[in-house]
Amino acid sequence: MLLKQLIPDNISFNSCLANIDIKGLAYDSRDVKPGYIFFARKGERINSHCFIEDAYKRGAVLFVLTEDIDIPYPRIVVSDSRKLLAIISHRFYSEPSKKMKVIGITGTNGKSTVTIFLHSIYEACGNPCGLIGTIVNKISTSLLPAERTTPESLDISRLMHQMIGKGVETVVMEVSSHGIAQSRIEGVDFDIAGLTCIGRDHLDFHRTFEAYVETKVSLFRILKENAIAVLPQGDYFDLFKFNTKAKVISYGYTDGLNYRGNIISMGLNGMELQIDTPYGREKIHSRLTGRHNVSNILIAYAIAREDGLSPSGIIEGIESVDAIPGRFERIGNVIVDFAHTPDAMMAMLQSAREFTKGNIITVFGCGGDRDKGKRPLMGGIATKLSDYVFITSDNPRTEDPLSIIKEIEDGIKIKNYEVVPDRKEAIEKAVNMADKDDIVLILGKGHETYQIIGDEKIPFDDREVVREAMGRA
Repeated sequence: MLLKQLIPDNISFNSCLANIDIKGLAYDSRDVKPGYIFFARKGERINSHCFIEDAYKRGAVLFVLTEDIDIPYPRIVVSDSRKLLAIISHRFYSEPSKKMKVIGITGTNGKSTVTIFLHSIYEACGNPCGLIGTIVNKISTSLLPAERTTPESLDISRLMHQMIGKGVETVVMEVSSHGIAQSRIEGVDFDIAGLTCIGRDHLDFHRTFEAYVETKVSLFRILKENAIAVLPQGDYFDLFKFNTKAKVISYGYTDGLNYRGNIISMGLNGMELQIDTPYGREKIHSRLTGRHNVSNILIAYAIAREDGLSPSGIIEGIESVDAIPGRFERIGNVIVDFAHTPDAMMAMLQSAREFTKGNIITVFGCGGDRDKGKRPLMGGIATKLSDYVFITSDNPRTEDPLSIIKEIEDGIKIKNYEVVPDRKEAIEKAVNMADKDDIVLILGKGHETYQIIGDEKIPFDDREVVREAMGRA
C-alpha cells in the first residue's frame, strides 16, 4: 500500500515519500522487515527511539518519531506516535472493525469473564466470534496467546483482519484503561460497549481516581447513536449515561432496570439465577458461582439479547462455560482468583462467605511498582473478611517485597495474619492449615504463570503449587 494512502491529511510529510510502497508496520524494531514503517515512542521503561539504527538495518523505509532527532532516513515527527500508529494500522488492514460487529467490555473487574461468556454465547448461537482478552485471544475456536488485556493498536487491527479472513462476524474484546489512554483503541468502530463496574485501580498510571473514571467514560463518549451502551446500576450510572449518544441499557438487582437478576440458589458447585428482561423471565444455571458472577452473567445476557440473539442460544452459551482460568477457579477446597483490587478482593471474600461452612483462609500480596495506595486497603479488607490471612509476595518487580508487605500491614487492625514472603510457602501453609469445611482463597495472580522479580519473569503458577501441596497433604 502506498504511503499517501495511509497518512491522514493533517500529517505533514515530504511529498517525495508519497509513493513509497509500504509492506508492513512495526513498533518493535525486532519485528521490522524490508519496506516497513517503524513507529518509535517513549514508554515508561523503554524509549524505542534508541532502536532506530536496528530498525533501519532490518529494512525500515520510514520512521515515525515523537522526538525531533536528526537522522539520515525518511522520517515523520509527530506529538503522538501511538495515535498515528492506530490510524495507519486500521488503514493498512482495510479498517477491519467496520466489517464486523465489535463489542467492547470495560470496567475495573470482570472483563475477562464477561468476554468469555459472550464468546461462548455467540458461538452457541451460530455466530462465528473472535475474542481479544487478558487470558487468551480466539479466532472462533482457534486459540492464540494473549500478552496484555488490550493489545497495541497494530495487533488489534491485525487480529481483526485475520478474524475476517476466517469468517468471524463478531469480536468481543476487553478494553482496559491503559488501552484507552494509550490510543490502542483509536479508530475501532464499537457497536456495543459494556461496563462491568468501577473501583480503584491503576492509580500508579492515571494518578487520580477521577482521571481513571474519565478514561473509562471516554469509551462510551465515542459510541455512535446507533450503538448500545450497557451500564450497571450504581453511583456512576448517570455519569456514563449522560456521556454517550448510544442507546442505554441498565442491569442490576433492583426494580426498574432493563435486566434484573435474582439468585435462586448458590453453592460451591454453581448457582441458579432468575433474570427479568424486557421480553420476559428466564432461568439460568451456571457452573460458575459467586455474587460477582451474577453481574457478569447479567451484562453478558443483556448485551446478547439487545443484539437480537435468541434466549435459548444465550442460555446455552452461558451454561456451557464451566470454568474460567484463574477466575474463581476451584481446585478442591481452594479457589484461585485474579482479584488484585480492593473491590475485587471484597467481592471474592463476600461470595465465598455465602457458601463456606468453615473458615476462610486467604493468601494474597500486592504488586510492586503499582498503586501503593491500595495496599493498606487490601490488608484491612482481607483480615476483616477472612478468618486467617497469609500475606505474601505478588510480582514485587523492582520493589522490596518486605516493604510492600509493611504497607499492607499498615491497614490491618486485627491480628489474624502472618507474613510469609515466599509465595510458594504461603500457599503450602494455607492448604495444609485448611480443614474439610474450610475454603482457601489465593488471590492476585489468577491465570498468570510467572512471578516478576526485578526485571525477570520466573515461572510460577498458583494452581500448580496448590496441586503439588494437595498431593503431599
